[in-house]
Amino acid sequence: MRRIFYSVRMRAGRQSRHISGAEGIFSGKDEISQAARLYVERALSHPKGRPEAVSLKVELLDKKPLIITSLPVSTLEVNGMEDSRRKAAEMLLWLGISQRAVKTAFRILAGPGMRGAALVDIKTGRRMESDKKRGTRASRIGITKKALQILAGRLEERGIDNIRVKEALIVASKVMACPFIEAEFCISDNPDYTTGYIASRQTGYLRLPDIKRKGSPKGGRVFFVKEGARAAIITDFMEKTPVLVGKIAPVKGIIPFYEIKADNNRKPGRKEGLPAKDRARNGPA
Repeated sequence: MRRIFYSVRMRAGRQSRHISGAEGIFSGKDEISQAARLYVERALSHPKGRPEAVSLKVELLDKKPLIITSLPVSTLEVNGMEDSRRKAAEMLLWLGISQRAVKTAFRILAGPGMRGAALVDIKTGRRMESDKKRGTRASRIGITKKALQILAGRLEERGIDNIRVKEALIVASKVMACPFIEAEFCISDNPDYTTGYIASRQTGYLRLPDIKRKGSPKGGRVFFVKEGARAAIITDFMEKTPVLVGKIAPVKGIIPFYEIKADNNRKPGRKEGLPAKDRARNGPA
């Protein structure tokens, strides 16, 4: 018998301003009911305040989710906010992102919040999303029960077993399953959370402590798009293709900046796509 999956998504806001969101992919009435209850409770107790409206959507998925492996996790060694931001910029440049695109990303993340992510051309720094207020959402994502248990155990060993890391890792893993994205740069818009991340196939999920001041509501996501890629195809994959994390990659501790480069045999600025077999498995149709 074919297993049936549902996407459960929550969005909460006040005066047209996004406050919180959560989502997952589940199978079975009990799983769906539990997720819905937890998502609503989360919306009503968010650090940004009580919302005026909470939207909960339960949707039957019309196709089987892609099963992917999570990105490896590590934490960059930094010394305060200025050092964290400087090293983040250097890492993006090392990954082949142009200086213009990096500047665009920092400007976006310091501006008014977006509901989704900005799409930025890695060479020109041009924004590509059609709706710059809404952006592009990485949606229809989740993690299997077994993978979640393994992930929690590995994160706990490093002292970072919290919901923010788990959810951000799931999002980043789907983003990097798209062969047209070179990297993702994220700074949380939660005033109480000051750790951001860079995600790429070379660095994995690289946590950036102290990337902003505590209490700041500024933040968001930027997806760096490879040259020649079409925004419509990326958006279709991000928003419509269901993806489940089914395997968990290693979780490392704090790593100095130079070790990340030394441990990676990829040359700075070299642009690589996924192998053909990975494009077929993880990329959009």
